[in-house]
Amino acid sequence: MWIFNDGVLQEKILLDLGIKHFCSSKVYGNMLNKENRKILLDKFYISNDKLVTAEQIHGNKIHIVEINNIGNCVRKTDGLISNIKGIPLGIFTADCVPVFIVYKSYNKKLDTVIGLIHAGWRGILNSIIEKSINCLKSNYKLIKEEMKNIFIALGPHICGECYYFGNTIGKKFGKNYNNGKVNLANEIKDRLIKIGILEQKIFICNECTFHNHDMLFSYRRGDIKERMLSLITL
Repeated sequence: MWIFNDGVLQEKILLDLGIKHFCSSKVYGNMLNKENRKILLDKFYISNDKLVTAEQIHGNKIHIVEINNIGNCVRKTDGLISNIKGIPLGIFTADCVPVFIVYKSYNKKLDTVIGLIHAGWRGILNSIIEKSINCLKSNYKLIKEEMKNIFIALGPHICGECYYFGNTIGKKFGKNYNNGKVNLANEIKDRLIKIGILEQKIFICNECTFHNHDMLFSYRRGDIKERMLSLITL
């Protein structure tokens, strides 16, 4: 269940797991503005100087964050994965889906792993969801039984009632394209379940960026230069 607290949206299940994360709102303004971003991060005791972001080119590349990425933007990348404590990961959205990934170990074999994916329609159709989970599994050598320890939270995004699409591309989403509209969250959910993520561990935020003009930025509604920040850190 996503909750609104201190001007940000957070998934309660991830909070219960001890994962610091949030999606910003208009309360803190445009997150592409460095001063606004620093005010928000300072409030949550997160170092703005350590923030690692993705360039976000609507592709499907996933990057395993390393120490030398601290404070930098990772080029030609739409997904970030890390198990390094103290390095916040961030992406910027204004309709696309921020996908939070958490692998929570219960046998101490591996520390917790986190990920943050920028999922727009192009990335989804180019299998960024599948690639992110496969990247997590291969880099941290997860076996099939450990898939049950992966939690997914989809942050605020444009909903299936507002995201109008032409038929040429829309039909590529199959059942998630209806009456000229695409439901990105359902498409992501279906893809996750197909590759072994438990449905009960997928948590979707119902706040629509297009609907909620007072709370969230929406590119399709005209917020061309404004973005929210989604952030996750260990």
